[in-house]
Amino acid sequence: MEASLARIKERLEKETSMHIETKQKISELQDNLETLSRQINNEKSERKRLEQLVASGSLPDDAKATLKIVEDEVLEKLETKPTPPPPPPPPLAPPPPPCLISVAPSAMKVIIILFILLY
Repeated sequence: MEASLARIKERLEKETSMHIETKQKISELQDNLETLSRQINNEKSERKRLEQLVASGSLPDDAKATLKIVEDEVLEKLETKPTPPPPPPPPLAPPPPPCLISVAPSAMKVIIILFILLY
């Protein structure tokens, strides 16, 4: 009975610690999501502002060229890159070692036993 209670206690402690770790990971992921959302919103507003400046002609030509280069680099990074090929399959297991003592057929066993008994 005590052993059973000890196992249940260990299992409960393990599940509790795993639950706490999972909650921490979820919290970290939510923080990362909020940070990335803010970055996206900042980038969108900055892009909109720059597009308005370009459209109104407020930017000099060299700034427009720089903006185009940056835009091309960003688009290049965002494009989906081909996935790398899958890793090669694991090597096959080596064949089993040959049997050192060959198994004699049952008739041969009988002959050997008779030979030993008779001589």
